Amino acid sequence: MAAKRDTRTPDSRPSNNHRAKVARTADRKKKPRSSSRGPTSPLIVGLGASAGGLIAFQTFFENMPVDTGMAFVLVQHLSPDHKSALADILSKITAMRVIETEGGETVAGNQVYVIPPDATLTIENGMLWVARPAPPRERRRPIDTFFDSLAHDQGEKAVCIILSGTGSDGALGLKAIKESGGLTLAQAEFDHSAMSGMPQSAAATGFVDEVLPVEKMPEKLLDYQQHLRSVASKKDSDGTRDDMTEHLAKISTLLRARLGHDFSKYKEKTMARRIQRRMQVLQIDAVPAYIARLREEPLQLELLFRELLIGVTQFFRDPNAFAALQTHIPGLLENKGTDDPLRIWVPGCATGEEVYSIAILVKEAIEKRGQALKVQVFGTDIDESAMVFARSGRYRKTTGLSPERIERWFIEEGEEVCPVKEIREMCVFSTHSIVKDPPFSKLDLISCRNVLIYMEADLQERVLRTFHYALKPAASCSSAHRKGHRALPRCSPPSIKSIGFSEAWKPTWASPSSRFPVRRSTQPAIGEERRRFLVVRTALTRARAGPWRSILLPTS
Repeated sequence: MAAKRDTRTPDSRPSNNHRAKVARTADRKKKPRSSSRGPTSPLIVGLGASAGGLIAFQTFFENMPVDTGMAFVLVQHLSPDHKSALADILSKITAMRVIETEGGETVAGNQVYVIPPDATLTIENGMLWVARPAPPRERRRPIDTFFDSLAHDQGEKAVCIILSGTGSDGALGLKAIKESGGLTLAQAEFDHSAMSGMPQSAAATGFVDEVLPVEKMPEKLLDYQQHLRSVASKKDSDGTRDDMTEHLAKISTLLRARLGHDFSKYKEKTMARRIQRRMQVLQIDAVPAYIARLREEPLQLELLFRELLIGVTQFFRDPNAFAALQTHIPGLLENKGTDDPLRIWVPGCATGEEVYSIAILVKEAIEKRGQALKVQVFGTDIDESAMVFARSGRYRKTTGLSPERIERWFIEEGEEVCPVKEIREMCVFSTHSIVKDPPFSKLDLISCRNVLIYMEADLQERVLRTFHYALKPAASCSSAHRKGHRALPRCSPPSIKSIGFSEAWKPTWASPSSRFPVRRSTQPAIGEERRRFLVVRTALTRARAGPWRSILLPTS
């Protein structure tokens, strides 16, 4: 089917408030690869800078050849009240065409595009879009906004560079670039032209591939571009290397021996893409050569482990799922007394935004009912650094939070917001593996939205049985909205509800041998009879009588 042509002008694009949202990639459906990401499309390099950025920009283009075929988009913090001279200055340094974009331009190689003042810049299908005016100063993060759109639009052909500047703009968008498979660089603090704020904030995220002096960055970009070209013939239609699968077992064994975590039952495509990205950063063409590097340098195993743990999260991610959960919480509170705490578990919680979001929903429901109740929300992850971040509870990204909730449930501290004491006291964070560690017990609710989609079916089933053990009878399990679903086998324990499903998955009612009404999954059968998956009605479409029999959870 031919793609529908976008006939909108730049001025008719979505509003600033919509465009300025960061980390939207987690909530969008994955688009087909467009021509803007084809093998002949240019590598698009986004450069972000603030104060002192002019010197860094000049140094960069003094060292960048003019005929690489790359395209460069410069996003600088500019005064909204004054015309920018950046394009004029850089045009005297490089022979490449330098323009101040007005929106609507298709990005082309060997050209430099500069953000105009008082504007938000994004890219979609290889075309730049400008929205005016820019958001108020306190909510203005133009570098994050552009990097986020670049990640979604260009995938591994996206590069972001954090140059000199104060503050932390760019640190969040950089994470999106890395998640999509692109390259992330930051200016070295020892660089004579660097101001430590933005490069330091970027490096502190742990998602910067290399920290370099500005004059060394062009050489790194050329090496990265050459590597992508050299391995292009080894990739399949979705960009994954064809020769990766046969080596996954060896790499999983090395990870388990070094770090104690077994990734052998994680989905092959997911593993392959993450390994592939590390090879691209290191410019290693052959998989056996990368395995040799892992054996020689244990640090590379730790970096790969970090790569495998990247997750996109935000407060109240997927509003429809949280709306479903919100309608379910009052039922959890019924018949609860002061001596019967509400216990909730969020496995794979990454940096904790979902944990705090659920705590806020529960607190709002408790206040509405005028109820005195102890609540414990356990957030766990195998990433200790993520747990440290979650415990600190200091967030720069407030995407997903309404102004009312920020005012009611958070304290602003400079550029960051922190949950208020009564929310923080509800939340407990600990390092924990749902695969190998004993689960929590006597739980009223489990929300697992970030982990199961990366696991093969047999590991999913094992984890789901653990959830059944951890939940009280008639307790609930909340899942993410993903394409494809699985449920526990018919022999699983009864009385477990499942909530928060995609409206797109329409049930087909059947009459199996049991007396319980069920709906059959539209997914292919997994195997033998004992693993044929039957899924009961969800809390959102609950019809006539019949107890809950299974948990519905996502796969991809």
